[in-house]
Amino acid sequence: MVKLLLNAGVQVNSKDNRGQTPLSWAAEKGHLEVVKVLLNAGAQVELKDNGGWTPLNRAAAHGHLEVVKLLIKEAGADVESKSIWGWTPLSWAAKNGHLEVANFLVKEAGAEVEPKDDYGQTLLSCAASNGHLAAVRFFVKVAGADVESKDEKGRTPLSWAAKNGHLEVMKWLVKEAHADVESKDKNGKTALELARQGINEVWNEEGCKAAVAWLEGKALEEEKRIGIGITMVARKASNEEEE
Repeated sequence: MVKLLLNAGVQVNSKDNRGQTPLSWAAEKGHLEVVKVLLNAGAQVELKDNGGWTPLNRAAAHGHLEVVKLLIKEAGADVESKSIWGWTPLSWAAKNGHLEVANFLVKEAGAEVEPKDDYGQTLLSCAASNGHLAAVRFFVKVAGADVESKDEKGRTPLSWAAKNGHLEVMKWLVKEAHADVESKDKNGKTALELARQGINEVWNEEGCKAAVAWLEGKALEEEKRIGIGITMVARKASNEEEE
């Protein structure tokens, strides 16, 4: 059908009211064979739609790995092309939890791991904010992302995981990546305070409540640890005085 339309004179780079070309739509829907036909017919791989998305951005955002590979390897698509909010193809893959796409973009396409969007948020923060644990692990363990990187609001990946009630992401960042629980944003709020705030602000009320309970438990553990340490120091000082 696509070949018939092209043979009938349909312009391969024509745009609809969203600014999307046939290649953009084929990439978004993951139609690999259609993408091949369009590229062979002269489709331009870097044409952006009204939101600044290229076909590669669309394919990455929807997790279409084979289309992503084709656009980069065969058509030379720009792996760092930025769409709305300053997001790259890797940003979109991270946001939507498409780990195979992210892995390819980092390991084989050489995508930058620490680009910041228009709000100063990194890929790790984006993955944590959306609760994608596998992506969070990947960016920390494989790609070496900075777990304490802060955005324009002064928030870390842990801050966002807490605010949006993503308990498992939060636990992993603290236990495995040693994220700073006491890190404060520009308003002086810690992860615990942001989790409390999130209870009334986001759809994940139960998640935020669980995050609050866990962080309060961590705070209590720390208080006990400090208290025990102070007691031991005091006893040692007392014993030394008696000697």
